[in-house]
Amino acid sequence: MNRTIARFVRGFFVFLEGKAINTAVLHGWHDDFENELSDVDFVISPEGFRDFVPLVHEWCQLQGWRLCQVLRHETVATYCVCAGTDPDFVVALDACSDYQRNGIRYLTHQELLANRIRLPWGGYRVGESVEICYRFAKAAAKHKNAEVATREFLRYSADARSRCEECLLDHYGLVLGGWDVKTVRRTMKALVKRRGTNKLRMLSGLLYKIVRKTARPDGLLVTMKGFWNPGLARELARRCGHLYFRRTVVEAHVRPSHAVALLRTTMIVVERMRPVERWLVFKACVFDLDPAWSVDECFANLVSALHQRCLKREKLDQGVMAPDRAHHG
Repeated sequence: MNRTIARFVRGFFVFLEGKAINTAVLHGWHDDFENELSDVDFVISPEGFRDFVPLVHEWCQLQGWRLCQVLRHETVATYCVCAGTDPDFVVALDACSDYQRNGIRYLTHQELLANRIRLPWGGYRVGESVEICYRFAKAAAKHKNAEVATREFLRYSADARSRCEECLLDHYGLVLGGWDVKTVRRTMKALVKRRGTNKLRMLSGLLYKIVRKTARPDGLLVTMKGFWNPGLARELARRCGHLYFRRTVVEAHVRPSHAVALLRTTMIVVERMRPVERWLVFKACVFDLDPAWSVDECFANLVSALHQRCLKREKLDQGVMAPDRAHHG
């Protein structure tokens, strides 16, 4: 399975380079994606990011795969979930043009793509010094445990760590002064505070997420049409969790809290929905299981429904569209 997914991922980067679109894998490139793989984080040039979704769809069609979810978690970042003919073959392509978190930009695409390094199979990765700068910014932005983060940073060469110190000083006026846990923790907190001073920009980023998710929820409410089977529900949650959906919930009945869960890219499996509940939920966010289906059929049909929803939402249901039309349509 992993080799099939790895070929799909490597081929995608070569496909983009063939279209003169620059990319670089941000981390996880060491094993050519052959080992355990879930999502692939990479930077892409702005012109490639503008047309990223139709490009992913085009590559999926060429490979017999399907685009099943498109999650725009930042104004400059998009997460595309792709599934093979066997829906257990799934991977997420997580692209950004700049590294941004909650509307706050930490690194630009020029910085991330600078001095990228070609990999043996044809794609590219960021350089070591760029990678540690990205990992430091990401750890700070996500409030990562400083002890864990420090262990990761110490795996980089002394030269790369020195370049990271220069980056922190030149970009943010922060003096790291050492790579012990206490110093790293203090600098990570200072970085978030320094970059978070632009409250208007942060607010606009959060508002973008809220408006987008409210208008088009990425979650799914799966109903068993009255034939409650907790074992089947848990199996679907296991197979759809993490990649197809960020969260999964198994409960016998619909609850008011599920309205928020749908906005948070959650798959909710329930026994049934009352007519008024069905009326209140977007039609595209409801999927009814058939009692005659096996577990595998339930899973395959659910993924097919996600694919069709994605094509319709992204205006890709007329086949591969020209990138400029797909972006502006």
